[in-house]
Amino acid sequence: MFTAATAGNSDQRKCQRANWYFCAGLVGFFLCLFASVAIEPAGLWVNHGFSFYGDLPVTKPLYWLGFFLCITCLLLSSLSLPARMPFLVVRMGLQVIALLLVGVVVTTVPNSPAYDQVHHIIGVVLFIMQFLLSGWLALVIHRDRANLTFFLLLLLGGVLSLLGLLNILPYLLEGQTVFLLAFGLVVVYTTGKLSAG
Repeated sequence: MFTAATAGNSDQRKCQRANWYFCAGLVGFFLCLFASVAIEPAGLWVNHGFSFYGDLPVTKPLYWLGFFLCITCLLLSSLSLPARMPFLVVRMGLQVIALLLVGVVVTTVPNSPAYDQVHHIIGVVLFIMQFLLSGWLALVIHRDRANLTFFLLLLLGGVLSLLGLLNILPYLLEGQTVFLLAFGLVVVYTTGKLSAG
């Protein structure tokens, strides 16, 4: 017999699977990023963000692999979430983010001002999308001390990234890393809490 408890257990299993995919994508992405930094540490201070490694022939395969893993796992994660509110919003948000990540990768073209401008626009839209989804999850859907801490960490990463984009501080890569990590923490923590009831 189907009961509310059965539905809750089903949601919990779906969220655990979704969070597993999400974390696998982040781990894969960060492993490729760290390997790229180990190959060419200059990316830490040249202020070109993740895209620096997509421009270099020696790290381009790692860049593409990292994004491929991240995009694939984001899509699998989104499809694993329960098909009800508020998970539907997270599901759609992750799918839009995955699509934007595809745009980021295909517009990473060295020495092309036109592609570079499109790349920056897509990157800004991506950051805004991640910021809005995180804010909604952390401040509206499940507000507690842990989620507020994760959201503040996301803000810190966003500010560092913005200062990097404006060439005020040379920490774009570090800002993007903090922002992405904090985004992951908000999504995984909130979906886990919601599925637990």
